[in-house]
Amino acid sequence: MFEEKTPLGCPGCKNTMQLARVGVTMMHECATCGSTWLDAETFRGLCLNREERGAVVALIGQGAAQKPGEVAGQTPRYVPCPLCTKIMNRVNFGRRSGIVIDICRSDGVWFERGELRRVLAFIDSGGLEHARAADQEQQAEAQRARAFLDSPLMSDAPRPSPMDEGDGESFAGWLVREALSKLFS
Repeated sequence: MFEEKTPLGCPGCKNTMQLARVGVTMMHECATCGSTWLDAETFRGLCLNREERGAVVALIGQGAAQKPGEVAGQTPRYVPCPLCTKIMNRVNFGRRSGIVIDICRSDGVWFERGELRRVLAFIDSGGLEHARAADQEQQAEAQRARAFLDSPLMSDAPRPSPMDEGDGESFAGWLVREALSKLFS
């Protein structure tokens, strides 16, 4: 957790981020660009606490003035962590949300204007559960495909690499074609 008296430089606009408390959530906000910094522990807690998410959504980013012509997320940029100064990783939150956030694995998460609000709305709409279910279905599909390839039916079929798509046929297309040829030959 960050030291409450330590001012943080905004990774985006380099101005000073002010410490703010919303309910039990401590965060740094930039009044200039509307970005928000949460330490990793605070962000995890916020993701798990529905009431706290509601309080934060109601109050974040209220004071930041948008610059004329500014579009949030318009140009991807890699920014340093305000604590350790290492370049943060850009990650699609929940791997399926479409909301790209900046993460320092050891220190926390930086959200550009509107991103924290969108992440919390994604969580509240069940987005994480849907993403988890889709990932599980994709893994199950891959297991079924591996089991089919290992079955006696496919034992003598040639095995292309999933990367061999030079002839225009995808691995999935090859798999379907081979399965059909075995079933109907």
